[in-house]
Amino acid sequence: MIDLLTIAMLYAILKVCEGVSINLLSSTVFESFKDKIFKKKGKSEKELLKDAIQELKKSNIGDDILKEITEKEDRILSVSLEYYSEISKDTAEIKRLSRLLNEKIEAMDEQISEKTAELLNRVSDFDLPRTYRVERDLDGVRDALYIHPTIIEGYIERPETERLNAYQNIRILGTPGIGKTTAIYKIIERSNPELVVIISDAFTETDVNRLLREDLADNFLLVWDDFHVRPTLVMDTIYKLRNKFDNFYTLCAARSTEIEKINDEIPLEFWDKADLTEVIELKELKRDQNIELIRLCCNEFNIEASDEVVLSLAAKNEHSAGTPLYIVSVLIKFRDGKIRMGDIENLPGDVVTLWKDIYFPGLRGDEKAVLYCLKLLKLVHTPAFKEIVRGMWKNIFEKSKADLFTAIESLKRKIWLKEAENTYSSFDVQLEAVEIGNEWFEDFETFVESNELEQKYQSLLLFNLSYFYSEKIKKSRTNAELSSNLDKTIKYIEEAIAIYKELGLKTEIATSLNNASNRYSGLAGLEVTKEARKEKLDIAVEYIEEAIGIYKELGLKAEIATSLNNASSFYSDLAGLEVTKEARKEKLDIAVEYIEEAIGIRRELGLKAELAHSLAISVFVFNDSIDFDGEYFMKAAENCDEAITIFLDFGMVYKAKPLIPYAILFHETLYKIDSEERHKQVIEFYKSIRS
Repeated sequence: MIDLLTIAMLYAILKVCEGVSINLLSSTVFESFKDKIFKKKGKSEKELLKDAIQELKKSNIGDDILKEITEKEDRILSVSLEYYSEISKDTAEIKRLSRLLNEKIEAMDEQISEKTAELLNRVSDFDLPRTYRVERDLDGVRDALYIHPTIIEGYIERPETERLNAYQNIRILGTPGIGKTTAIYKIIERSNPELVVIISDAFTETDVNRLLREDLADNFLLVWDDFHVRPTLVMDTIYKLRNKFDNFYTLCAARSTEIEKINDEIPLEFWDKADLTEVIELKELKRDQNIELIRLCCNEFNIEASDEVVLSLAAKNEHSAGTPLYIVSVLIKFRDGKIRMGDIENLPGDVVTLWKDIYFPGLRGDEKAVLYCLKLLKLVHTPAFKEIVRGMWKNIFEKSKADLFTAIESLKRKIWLKEAENTYSSFDVQLEAVEIGNEWFEDFETFVESNELEQKYQSLLLFNLSYFYSEKIKKSRTNAELSSNLDKTIKYIEEAIAIYKELGLKTEIATSLNNASNRYSGLAGLEVTKEARKEKLDIAVEYIEEAIGIYKELGLKAEIATSLNNASSFYSDLAGLEVTKEARKEKLDIAVEYIEEAIGIRRELGLKAELAHSLAISVFVFNDSIDFDGEYFMKAAENCDEAITIFLDFGMVYKAKPLIPYAILFHETLYKIDSEERHKQVIEFYKSIRS
């Protein structure tokens, strides 16, 4: 990632030096002072910037420019430090630099250098809230995992995790509130790895490519808590990371109550292929662990409790939930007070019911409103950014800032809420106690479209609303419901695209166009007439062509290949709607051209799993093209075999199975042609996979 000091320096030069154009940022000059800044060696920001300016004065930038930089050196230094201070606190300010640089580009005639284009692309990325965190210290890891400090201080050692470290591939399973997230943190704390990548709830398929562009060294640790929420996304992300990085470690956790869902979506072979066979299941707390944790929490919360009460609460947890969160949840109510036997006897035995039926009804209206905000954002996979919560508070609930502050402070004391620098968070089991009616969600959607938020947050929410409805597509029970979900998916993604275009965020524009094209393709499949299907597919093609153009402009080869895959499928579908043979061939020729280009890119990049997907698409495209050129038969057969081999090698049997009928048919035909026995052997092998 581009260093923030580099960004500050670029901004200062362009702002202070009127005669300096974007041409200053040639590859040579840019690299010279970027490297100076990266090689810190214990120097202060001011010293580093001085070094960078001196290095810049040595480069071949022309006498006039050199004179202006020399004359304004102190001012450049001052503005750089001032701007660095601003963007260190809020990287959203980089949007200003992005716009300034783009204005400079529009004014110049010469072609911008490759390095500067890359810089602008990265700068644009800075403005959008990230859905993952790259951390190098334990405090950052703890914040990213949304762990409340009380839970760490009241931690008891778990024998199940004592031998584990961050340089293993581990799956942690357990019931809600058993301490999975805390166990993740303690494993990281024990090993203190140099680089930890933490995936948030808001992470989606479109964020994978952004993650792949990060400058991650080998041996980083990938942390994915609650991977049961979207198991397929976990699997696809790990495959793509393993394609790029030779060696990294994965530490993930999921609810044991969601094993059936996980097994439905992730083939068992995947865990072997990903070397994630180490499974640790956190056990319910035993009697002595319960007692130890109760005493720790009583000390932390300043609670008076008799030995009889301690033993009674320990027994209750041992024979019911058995989770650390249950103990913490019970005791927090008695902070700075006394807990008695009668307080324990009538408590429910599980933590969700405790928060839902006992604690939530006792909250004040303002406190509930804050939690409604967090729950709504949780539903659309969006972190509870303070700016968004403040906007919801004002526009949905029509309450004052003072009331919000009071409610938040109260919720923090009751451990309903944790506050970080830019976000709020709650435990998942707590938010499960908060129920959202349809009217609240409709009000939330109205708020998102109301332009009350800063554009970076509005575009994020629109994008995530689109994703929310795209997930509902799979669960649609009727065609009407399916059509409605598709319509909303497209509506919100197009509104996000409009904002991205206004902000000049090209990567996000292309990603959203790619998504929108897929949704129009989905709508085409619901249409009854050929004309209506063609109309939707034409829009899908228009969007995907624009996405391909942007990705090519940015030089993002992996993304180009993905969009070419989609485009090839769309043109193939359009070919099937054509009336004349000539028109059908014209569309198929484009489909063939695009899928062959995608295959070439993925071979070049060494992306085997993605290559298999392109090969699989080519099987269908080539098979449709056989009527026009018999040579496509052999191409289809060869690509089919190669795709199946790669899928099986990655443990993706479910991806290979749809190709099996085609592969069997190809080899039956080949046996009729050359009578080679190997075709029979291949056919039997494929039949064994199908069964």
